[in-house]
Amino acid sequence: MRFLAIFLTLALCSVSFGHAAQGSPTPRREELLNGLRVLIWTQPANANVSLKLRIHSGAAFDLSGKTGTMALLGDAIFPDAETREFFTEELGGTLEVTTDYDAINIRMSGRAAEFERMVELLRTALVSNPLDKNTFGRLRDARVKMLREMGVAPSFIADRAVARRLFGEYPYGRPSAGATDSLSSIERADLVLARERFLTPDNATLVITGGVAENRALRTLRQLLGTWRKSDKRVPSTFRQPEVPDARTLIIDMPGVENVEVRLATRTMSRADKDLAAAMLIALLARDRWQAAFPELNRSASF
Repeated sequence: MRFLAIFLTLALCSVSFGHAAQGSPTPRREELLNGLRVLIWTQPANANVSLKLRIHSGAAFDLSGKTGTMALLGDAIFPDAETREFFTEELGGTLEVTTDYDAINIRMSGRAAEFERMVELLRTALVSNPLDKNTFGRLRDARVKMLREMGVAPSFIADRAVARRLFGEYPYGRPSAGATDSLSSIERADLVLARERFLTPDNATLVITGGVAENRALRTLRQLLGTWRKSDKRVPSTFRQPEVPDARTLIIDMPGVENVEVRLATRTMSRADKDLAAAMLIALLARDRWQAAFPELNRSASF
């Protein structure tokens, strides 16, 4: 444990030194008039720029019986594959949108010289996206197809079973990617309502890193994202705490499946807890000791 603590300390120091060598060691913090929080980390020697927009409402805000609404909302931000190809071929970067329980995350990267075009594409996706009926149907069908392909994997079934056992009807007990039976009950109006409630600047944080000057970045953001309308009211995260989980062993019989999936899980502290880092280190130590005691575990995925 002492060696691990020293190693982590040295790693953090090297990361901090690397950032200091490339630019300012601390980001500049600003807030636009519409409530969008902005952090800018300028790195003059970097020819590229990275934008990360976090919408602070994820799958935990799915309504009961409509699991997958927020995942669909994430799909609808950049609904066309041509936009991702444009980022790769024309801007020399990448575009990725992911949805977890806590947030919708948009990650964009490209050449710093194309910064204004990147922000303009982001503005169009957030402000001017019509979300027509045909696009909604196509996105929902694609997500249903993906979930059906994932749903036959024993590892996926095991993950969902242990989450359901631990959290029940609490949002973490539902799949963040959605479920095939609930996606069929989601209508276009549900997605439009979720966009109006959650996809707002005062519910978001934008982080910019790379070779873009602070004044240039702020001028572009005020010009292009300043018209992004803030919400009239915030949606509180009021969830009923889950019941005490059933401690009995759960066995799921899948005839014809050769591999065995085992899950040993417990509920721990929140991500904001001061002891979270120590708990994660303990989990890594437990995994390493299990792998050392049972070398056959190294032949398959373990986490």
